[in-house]
Order: sequence, then C-alpha cells, then structure tokens
Amino acid sequence: MITGVRTIELRAALWSEFDLGNAIWEIPAERMKICRSHLVPLSTQALDLFNEVRS
Repeated sequence: MITGVRTIELRAALWSEFDLGNAIWEIPAERMKICRSHLVPLSTQALDLFNEVRS
C-alpha cells in the first residue's frame, strides 16, 4: 500500500508516466474510472522501490 492506487493501475503503469525526479506519477485518463488523469505523489519508499526495479 505504498502508492494507494488500485493494483490494476499499477500493473498497467508505463515508465513514461513516472517523473521520479519530482516524485509524481501521472496516470492517464484512459485508464482511470473517473476519465481524467490522476497525479499520484510518490513517497520516499515508493521512489526507492521504483528506482531499484528500474536499475
């Protein structure tokens, strides 16, 4: 529960949606039930995990 998003949104994520420098993940509107993009602030723990997975 590091990001607080639904698992389907996380599984469908693309690296291009992440701005790790600014600790933001933008989920595009096409994948959101609310039909608008959603900005997810990334915690230090989430950034650490994403950086580890990416390397």
